[in-house]
Amino acid sequence: MKLYMLNIQSCYHLLNTARNAKRKPKAYSWLNAFWRAIAQRLTNRNEPRIQTIETPIGQTIWQIYDPITGHKTRFSTEAEVRIWLDQRFQN
Repeated sequence: MKLYMLNIQSCYHLLNTARNAKRKPKAYSWLNAFWRAIAQRLTNRNEPRIQTIETPIGQTIWQIYDPITGHKTRFSTEAEVRIWLDQRFQN
């Protein structure tokens, strides 16, 4: 049961990190990409990968890649992402 809680907590941490990352100057984008690549190598490959995408009109879109199913899903709010994560880990 502890492992289950760690997975959900790590996903919520990723959500918060992604939300705060867009506030940083773009000069650090290469460094962020570097650390993100290292983190992906060190984390469990079965955990979903969450990223934010900003549209040309300034809207933030949350994209989740689920390596278990191979599907990408997009949401318009963080709340929808949290609901998806809860449902995924309940199954």
